[in-house]
Formats: sequence, structure tokens, C-alpha cells
Amino acid sequence: MIRVLILYVLPVAEYTGICCGYLKTCCHQVSSD
Repeated sequence: MIRVLILYVLPVAEYTGICCGYLKTCCHQVSSD
């Protein structure tokens, strides 16, 4: 059960991190414009 939970959480955490990084990059470009 825990193993399944980890398999589910890891991709979500990775996806969330990518989205956050993407948003930060976009916001930084807009604010520096």
C-alpha cells in the first residue's frame, strides 16, 4: 500500500515542481520586462 502511494506521489510532486518552476520563470520574465 505504501509502495503504491509513493508511486503515485512521486510523479505528482515532480509535476508540481515543474509547474512551479515554469510559473516562477514566467513571472520573472514579466516582472523584469
